[in-house]
Amino acid sequence: MHLTQEEIELYVSRHASVDELLAIAQHLDDCYECRDRAAAVVDSGKGEISHTRRGKMISAPPPAAPRKRIGRWVLPWLFAAAAIGLAIWLLVSAMR
Repeated sequence: MHLTQEEIELYVSRHASVDELLAIAQHLDDCYECRDRAAAVVDSGKGEISHTRRGKMISAPPPAAPRKRIGRWVLPWLFAAAAIGLAIWLLVSAMR
């Protein structure tokens, strides 16, 4: 026997009694079909918020900006600049 849509809605919105919530949770542990139906209520896959969860949203900070990756060419250029700087320092030191 599967959960009714009303039972799933009560579970997702947490508007059922504690005993009902526990019974529904136990059923969801064993029944993949009802678990999929409950997941569809929470997230329809369309990027929308379920009507049962809409009022309970907590505002979160915006996602962090993506980090820029250093290109492959940066490291060789840094080594080259360091080598040139070392060569200049050695040349100036030798002239003293």
